[in-house]
Amino acid sequence: MRARGWLIVALASACARPDTEVTQRGSSATAVSCKPESPETSERERRLIELVNEARGRGVTCPEAAQSGLGGRPAAESLSRLTVSPKLSCAARLNSADMAKTGHFAHFNLEGDGPGARARRAGYTGRVLENLAWGQESERGVLDAWLASPAHCRALATGGQTEIGVGLSLGAAGKPFWTLLLGSG
Repeated sequence: MRARGWLIVALASACARPDTEVTQRGSSATAVSCKPESPETSERERRLIELVNEARGRGVTCPEAAQSGLGGRPAAESLSRLTVSPKLSCAARLNSADMAKTGHFAHFNLEGDGPGARARRAGYTGRVLENLAWGQESERGVLDAWLASPAHCRALATGGQTEIGVGLSLGAAGKPFWTLLLGSG
């Protein structure tokens, strides 16, 4: 069965800019703000984080590697467990809320801010990878869609990432907007 919804992936670099409270700015601003040092993680966000860590623990083989006959990352090769970064969680949550409010599903918001800029605003240092998903009704559905997509799968299979943040916000008709940030800061 084919998964329903949309996916998108990006890579960005972030430099330090500590803020105590982060909000979106500009015309796509939302009423959501969070403190990067202590954002609350929802049960659904925690579940997706756990599923990502379980998949990395089993080892990830991405679709294009299997189809090419090159084998990719062997399923037996596990990756380290990602730790939750409150700063990445804050940036991810704000991005999901912005997408849900505006209906603009993209790595760059209407003001042109991408994953690196959002991570910087939350005080995160280092490189970030971003996966987005829209419309998948379950955490398992989000992960399955990312694992079936070569670019999204590669982001999840990157061994240099050590931290994770997930944001979920419901848009029109209750459709979920997901942001996953993986960091090496």
